[in-house]
Amino acid sequence: MNLSISNFRYFFKTIFSYLKILVVLVIAMELSLFVLQKLNMLPFNGPSYDASLVQKTNLYADMNPLHGVWRFPNAKARISGGCYDAMNYSNSIGARDDEWKEGEYEKSAIVLGDSYIEGYGVNEEYRATEVFEKKSGIKMKNMAISGHFGPTQYRLLYKRFKDEITHDYVFVGLNLPNELKDEDYEKWKNKSRYRPYLTGEYPNYELTYGSVPLSKSIFTEKKGISSLVKNVLNEYSQIYHFILFYSTKLKVTYWDMNLKEEASEEALDTQNLDRIRYNLEQIDSLSGDRKVFVFRVPSEKTEIEIDRNYNYLKRKTNKTGNIIFLDFPANFQVPKNLYFNCDPHWNQEGNKYVGEGLYQAFKAAFYTDKL
Repeated sequence: MNLSISNFRYFFKTIFSYLKILVVLVIAMELSLFVLQKLNMLPFNGPSYDASLVQKTNLYADMNPLHGVWRFPNAKARISGGCYDAMNYSNSIGARDDEWKEGEYEKSAIVLGDSYIEGYGVNEEYRATEVFEKKSGIKMKNMAISGHFGPTQYRLLYKRFKDEITHDYVFVGLNLPNELKDEDYEKWKNKSRYRPYLTGEYPNYELTYGSVPLSKSIFTEKKGISSLVKNVLNEYSQIYHFILFYSTKLKVTYWDMNLKEEASEEALDTQNLDRIRYNLEQIDSLSGDRKVFVFRVPSEKTEIEIDRNYNYLKRKTNKTGNIIFLDFPANFQVPKNLYFNCDPHWNQEGNKYVGEGLYQAFKAAFYTDKL
């Protein structure tokens, strides 16, 4: 009996000794990384040590009964990964943009799109829309958002805000073929997200919202425990950023393989492409006499695969209204890498390329159509 107790005490004493060593090592590593960070000797951004960025609520959630996901107004959050780090701020209506002042610009446009158009991973001043804005003088009111946001939601968001926000044009960025997945009702109908979908056949669609009511969606305002812990570590731990950065390096080879994948030889997904073109036609109808500029954007998929889908939409979409499909100039210089090395979104150079290419395509359409 005494031997057993003695062994038990020895076991816990040993564990406690190892824990003390571990704590010392962690503190030493945190301090070392802190010093290296201050000397700008690390390849990643460290914690902010800003308590205001530790928040119990998400920046966005499934909250709107019409289009599902949207941001909370006047909110802020830091979005960071192994190779990107950006601050996100929402204005008074929940868009990731500054406050829009009437009369500040002669012309303005509402911009609809997903996380690529939102500028995921970069600060606002480096986004494609800001690059375009500086070149064109047109205020780009960026209404794009992350969170599996697709063309049906673009249309419903535009329907919600079109009379509230002054604008002269509408821009719609299509991230093909990802948009096809966002429109796929069969894929999403049994998932616990509140999202709108089109069911039926073109053009006689019905709007449905999947299998869960808004109050039961898993994408809620309140962060879960794991998300909150990550938030705290993100703002206060150098080791967390060290692990985050170098763990993403392990994914680079796999991600590069995705970049180089061959173009799909499968038949076009005309069912979901027709849903997209229906939404484009409805945005055109809602826009009144305003021009609606549609453009395809670079993604991690092959150019051939993107072109096949985009060309289908160009051929099939009803253009009796004001829809204009834009194409980047064939000779436009493409940077060596548009994307983060740990994430498929555009980096700063990628955003610059899209913004400048979009401006060139828009300028060509401007002179052709006498906008």
